[in-house]
Amino acid sequence: MGDIQDMCGCGKPDITIIEMCRGCGNPVNFEDLRQQAIDTYERDNLPIEDPNLPRRHLRIGDPSNSLRVLHLDDGTSPVLSGTFERASITHLPPYEAVSYCWGGEDGDYTKSEFIIVGGRLFPITKNCSAVLRKIRKPNKKRVIWIDSICINQNDVNERSVQVSQMGKIFSAARKVHIYLGNNIDDGIASKALHVLRSMGNLREFSMRLKNRAEAVKTLFSQTYFSRMWIIQEVLLAKSVALHWGTATSPWRTLSEGHLEELKKYGIDSCIPEWMRIRATTKNFRNSETLGELLFSAMGSTASNDRDKVYGIYGLLFDAEEEGLTVDYSLSVKQVFTNMAVHLIKKHNALGAVLRHCNHHTAMIDGEQLPSWAPDFRTRSVSPEAWAPEDGYEDLQICSSIDFRNSTVSWA
Repeated sequence: MGDIQDMCGCGKPDITIIEMCRGCGNPVNFEDLRQQAIDTYERDNLPIEDPNLPRRHLRIGDPSNSLRVLHLDDGTSPVLSGTFERASITHLPPYEAVSYCWGGEDGDYTKSEFIIVGGRLFPITKNCSAVLRKIRKPNKKRVIWIDSICINQNDVNERSVQVSQMGKIFSAARKVHIYLGNNIDDGIASKALHVLRSMGNLREFSMRLKNRAEAVKTLFSQTYFSRMWIIQEVLLAKSVALHWGTATSPWRTLSEGHLEELKKYGIDSCIPEWMRIRATTKNFRNSETLGELLFSAMGSTASNDRDKVYGIYGLLFDAEEEGLTVDYSLSVKQVFTNMAVHLIKKHNALGAVLRHCNHHTAMIDGEQLPSWAPDFRTRSVSPEAWAPEDGYEDLQICSSIDFRNSTVSWA
């Protein structure tokens, strides 16, 4: 061992914390680390089969029964860091989940920030970095699950399987953190969240809403509430903390009473359709509501069009029994067409399916979507265009589809 240096004898020491490399012990510049993360982003985004891919993710074995959680290091340093833990789906450690927009309010999906996990650089978006800093504790580690880091996004099989487990992941979390971003006047955020804190008492909610209606309207107008994935992330949570600007508030599910109060101030038009369904439907996790949930979410957004269908699966208790599986190797056309066939055959929902078809044939990634399959990317242009007044008894139902030859067999 080297000589022990003299201890500081200053009455009021001025301390500077320097980021240092664990390997050589030399100081590390934060901006240099950021640039390294940006420079290596394309390399680290290689296909999973490439033997030159740097292994950043802890192996989890079978992704259907195990996952990664992130132990987010405590501190106030500019550098985010943590370690992975492998956990069984059936024996999960206490953890919290994060619900946020990858691209934030400005839609910036560029991975220009980073976190160091197990000594490796992970490129992340600005909004991901912001939410981690928001929930990071100053003197205690936090165990979290956040999809963009805890799922190996380069492994299509793992991503498909883990996405199908997201219902379990969010329902098992001790708390779900909703992050709306920092791009808001703190006064507006404070007023809106002051109203939310009274959701447990409808009378108090009504009184607080009276003078803060515009702030609440701004809240529900945030991009976050148009996201497809938040439907299951919010509805399945045991406990929710909503973070907006510097304000934080518990979140409760809207009831019919809340909707009536919001309607008085014209705010109900900002409420996503799926929230209305949840407020008025008791057994919303039953497969019988599959079509209603899917069609209500057609106005929601997703960076991957397949998620306009997959984002609902986690809500259903009987998704596996229904034969609903997540597979990102399928084209968007296949996913949408398969769901249309499923709704028609399994749920006898031909009328509902046709009412949500556009009057023209949609093109998706150069492929033509069948005219009888809804384009789940957007709301129907003319909902009644396909709806005959005298019913659907004379319309044929397809029993199978051969995607390779684009042929349809009719029942």
